[in-house]
Amino acid sequence: MEWDDHSTNFIGYSSQILGEFPTTPAGQKAYLKWLVTTIKSIPNQKGIGFCYWAPDCVAFNDNGDTSTNGSAWENQCMFEFNHKVLPIFDIFRHH
Repeated sequence: MEWDDHSTNFIGYSSQILGEFPTTPAGQKAYLKWLVTTIKSIPNQKGIGFCYWAPDCVAFNDNGDTSTNGSAWENQCMFEFNHKVLPIFDIFRHH
């Protein structure tokens, strides 16, 4: 739920999240694991995938091509505020 820039985040209040998945790297990973498991359990292989919107929308300065000094998604992406990979990537390695 933290912010790494001056822009307003799309998710910024506890009322906007699913209570069973804490707003932590472990909670993010648990949610994606649940999502993948749920999709794979759809009968007749009808669950074909998902889209995780903007997993790389980190906040940073001087990117004139795609952002201007901030990101409204940085607290939901798959990288910490120091731009290192979060544990959520383990789900892609093991599924």
